[in-house]
Amino acid sequence: MKSYRVTLREQKNKSGRTSLYLDIYPPIYDEKKKKETRRKFLDLYLFEKPNNKIEREHNKFTVVKAKEIESEWQMDLLGQTLNMPFISSKDLDFLAYFKSIVKKRYTSKGNYDNWLSTYNYLEDYTKGQCLMSQVDETF
Repeated sequence: MKSYRVTLREQKNKSGRTSLYLDIYPPIYDEKKKKETRRKFLDLYLFEKPNNKIEREHNKFTVVKAKEIESEWQMDLLGQTLNMPFISSKDLDFLAYFKSIVKKRYTSKGNYDNWLSTYNYLEDYTKGQCLMSQVDETF
């Protein structure tokens, strides 16, 4: 099982701005470039030496946004490693995901019946429609 590491890094540009990018190890395959790459540039920039309050606020907001993107990438790569869908995806059908887990349990008869019963109950409870975003503690 491959373990991925995603790190937020900075690179100074000639224009005096600092570019933010993700350093991904081991490298991932980039569909656009048709080759493996370790860097994913975020098109987010920081002021190297902020002169006023607005530039400092811009830098803070940009770093928070970059860390959010870094976390999303970590979750996505972890989901690929564990053969699980990206959990924070709001559009993913929870029932379809749960049904795929139930099918994997078919080999153990006693355990399979418990999973199948749970799936049937969830399907009745949700009337056949349930997204990942709807599943929380109060669900």
